[in-house]
Amino acid sequence: MTLRFDAGFDVTAFGTLRISDGATDADVTGGRLCHLNLGSVIPGSYSVLSNAINSAMTGAGINAVVAYLSTGRYRIAAGASPINITAGVDEADASHARMGQVLGFSTSPGSIAAGNSVTGDIVPYFMIEAAMGGASDATDDYEGGSSEAMEAEDGTSYGVAPTSAPRYSDFTVAFEPRAAVYARAAVASAPWTWEHFYQHCRVVHPFAVTDDFGEGVTVHKLMPSSDRLKPKRVVRDYRELHDLKMKTRVLGRI
Repeated sequence: MTLRFDAGFDVTAFGTLRISDGATDADVTGGRLCHLNLGSVIPGSYSVLSNAINSAMTGAGINAVVAYLSTGRYRIAAGASPINITAGVDEADASHARMGQVLGFSTSPGSIAAGNSVTGDIVPYFMIEAAMGGASDATDDYEGGSSEAMEAEDGTSYGVAPTSAPRYSDFTVAFEPRAAVYARAAVASAPWTWEHFYQHCRVVHPFAVTDDFGEGVTVHKLMPSSDRLKPKRVVRDYRELHDLKMKTRVLGRI
């Protein structure tokens, strides 16, 4: 079951991402990126994180490839020669730790033999894997905006309408465990919570939604009335499960 949220982010907002092979560093120092390619919906922005990392590694002469898998995890593969990779959440160097966060490696992969690979062991930052396989209480896409119609004295009418109408979608992410909602309750295997999501996205950054219904990946932005964390307990006196109601603008599909 899959209901996954991939948020776009701006590297310049938090600092360099660094991956190293031994003493050779490859840095991603800027750019609006995402785990998925949102460029077809938002041209020129929120391109693929793995491409940015691979470009930096190629430029630095690191013989490795980073790939984003359909499972929502990253894989680091060695080429024709062995590598010794540093990029883990537990690294003392902040730039290496940030790379570990966005790639989902709790510790640096270390030595990887030629032709072998290592897959991340935690949910990457800027991603949430919801408990359910699809949204609840969903409206599907609907149009917004306003039109005006008038009637003349002789009874004829005319109207004014926008050439295109904005599209919206409202839904609920249901039965989310407390550890997924609040940063203070987060577990090491899924460190980026809904609290982080709302603080990060607001009405600024887009996010992609992938579900089990096979209609493609939808790209959204939060509406101003819905860009704050406001979970509702599924049962009033039971604090472990929450529903999160979202009102979003639909930017497109990829």
